Amino acid sequence: MRKTDNAITALDVQPNSLSLVSLVLQGRSLHLSGAACQLLPAGVIESGNWCNPARMCEVLQQGCVALGTPVKKVVLSIATDAVITSELMLPRSVFVHQQCAEVRAAVKRLSPWPLADTVADWRRYDSERVLLAMCRAEVIDTARRCLLDMGVQLRHAEPECQSHWRLLKRLQRKQMLDQSVAMLVIVQTDLLSMSIFCAGVLHFSHSVSYDLQHLGLSRQLFVLQEVQKALQQTEFDAASGGLIAVTGESADQPLCDALRSALAVTALLLSPLISMLGITKESRLDGTDIESCLGVALGCGLWGLND
Repeated sequence: MRKTDNAITALDVQPNSLSLVSLVLQGRSLHLSGAACQLLPAGVIESGNWCNPARMCEVLQQGCVALGTPVKKVVLSIATDAVITSELMLPRSVFVHQQCAEVRAAVKRLSPWPLADTVADWRRYDSERVLLAMCRAEVIDTARRCLLDMGVQLRHAEPECQSHWRLLKRLQRKQMLDQSVAMLVIVQTDLLSMSIFCAGVLHFSHSVSYDLQHLGLSRQLFVLQEVQKALQQTEFDAASGGLIAVTGESADQPLCDALRSALAVTALLLSPLISMLGITKESRLDGTDIESCLGVALGCGLWGLND
């Protein structure tokens, strides 16, 4: 069992932005001691890889200053477009060396990259199943080197869908939702991320960058179409007891109303997100408008606090 820290800094890196949060465990309560969001120039991040480490370090250093708290270690959420996930049957009763052999065989079978260039990890759902996640080793190695150049240690990295899962799990604990089938939809200005879970098991995770002017669609219609495609692909009937939780800087109540009307589903706007998660925050953060950008970073930060 990993040791619980009293404080953790989490970093979420998306194609065009990064977000940082600093969470502190105070007794049994969580407190947000710092938060920051920074825009990234085009081409700095491609498929999750830090293609321009020097520029990335500059923006990240600006984010650390804006965070307002010292940063020595971070946990990193790896964007969905850089990760491949798969459910794997891996009984707990099997010896550890046999589990490792099974994972290695699965990675060799599923990874589009050479085995030597692939990193993988897994999280256990139950006594029989695990979530296997894979990405290019370059994604982790470049991020680690860049952080070390700043004097920051990369303590842990995980796929974005894990951060989605922790957000929903936290909301369940706070009795904000109780459905066994839940879809998280994060709507940013130019990025849509979605994950579908059934009884805590990931069934779908996808993100898509978009340009409304190029598409010739309203954001509401675009999100509705993408959500419908995701539900069709997973063959889930959202109307039969499911819930869609919506957050992000471009999420609003009219969007939730449109989802509810079109899909006959419960659609919940996660706003204000921090208070819905049962997290307190520094008074200096009250006047900021970045809360809607922090969802993935907050979910990632919950890892370090054994949430």
